[in-house]
Amino acid sequence: MPAKTIPLAEVATKSLSDPAVRQEYEALREEFQIAQLIIDMRKAAKLTQQELANRTGIKQPQLARIETGAQMPRLDTLANLAKEAGYDVEIHLIPKSPSVENNQILSIAITAST
Repeated sequence: MPAKTIPLAEVATKSLSDPAVRQEYEALREEFQIAQLIIDMRKAAKLTQQELANRTGIKQPQLARIETGAQMPRLDTLANLAKEAGYDVEIHLIPKSPSVENNQILSIAITAST
């Protein structure tokens, strides 16, 4: 008898209905978003994990951990990954309320060290 497959969306919906699972998922959302951005950036550059790792001087298993969200990259690692994939990294600090002086957005570009 063939194995029954369950669509990922169905599994996610069922899993996230558990408040404890949802709380953990929400706590890690930004980390998973960063991981997905790195995957998207690498794929847009048409690079394999091995190719991008070689270009940045890290090992492929480390890049795999970063792309699964198991490891958060340091800013210099993120900048090096971005540079070798043809991207720049910028960080913008955006005021959450009008009470911040001048309602000024603060920005910084992170430069790759390689």
